[in-house]
Amino acid sequence: MDRGSKLSPDGGNGTGAPRRYDTPMDKPTPSLDSDELDRLDSLLVAINPDESMALEELDGFFAALACCPDPVPADEYLPLVLGSPAEAALARLSKADAETLTRLISKHWKSVASQLYDGEGYAPVLSVDEQGHSSGNVWAIGFVRGMAMRPDAWEALDEDQEYGDALDPLMRLVDEVEPGEDEPAEEIPDEERAQLLDDMFVGVMDVYRFFQPQRERNLAPSAPIRRAATKVGRNDPCSCGSGRKYKNCCGRAANDQ
Repeated sequence: MDRGSKLSPDGGNGTGAPRRYDTPMDKPTPSLDSDELDRLDSLLVAINPDESMALEELDGFFAALACCPDPVPADEYLPLVLGSPAEAALARLSKADAETLTRLISKHWKSVASQLYDGEGYAPVLSVDEQGHSSGNVWAIGFVRGMAMRPDAWEALDEDQEYGDALDPLMRLVDEVEPGEDEPAEEIPDEERAQLLDDMFVGVMDVYRFFQPQRERNLAPSAPIRRAATKVGRNDPCSCGSGRKYKNCCGRAANDQ
């Protein structure tokens, strides 16, 4: 991934004002500030410059995990983020830097998930060129990598008549740089890209809402297991119908065993 572009948490419009998308909810987890974003990006480069995720890719990746109805634990996604098994990757850094990296990754994951849940101030992290323009391709690729963590969970979206095309703008950005076999890359005109980016993030919010009922069911705690019947007291009549007390009947047999 190209790591030379400036990172921007404002949706790539160069103005510093986040794009906003609608959904209900409560206070979001604080986002990483610009210094923390730069630090996270530099540590990802330091740990594995060729295989670790670029920050923009990580942002799209976490957005997909937040949308997905099936949870993906950190021990499963961290090797992809770091570009190699987590323990070996983190061993390349000092203890302090490794702790900082894991803390920032965790904080960014929570921020992305919270912003999508909140829906009032979602600000994707996009890289921008010297003119302040974003291509969005790397973010879209990160999202697709996130989908690949639980491919079966996304099948319901493809089959839905209302939301089935929600990710079409995102897939167009992926196809621009990673076309299918025997398919030429179709360049997106500059005058269309800004609208396509807006459409992509609106589509992601639609996907988040689409999976919300199933996601909440899957994340709900399991009901506690309760006894089907009350415990028989030692002086209660035995349930076998003998007329004797439990302790002198079936209870005695249970104690002998």
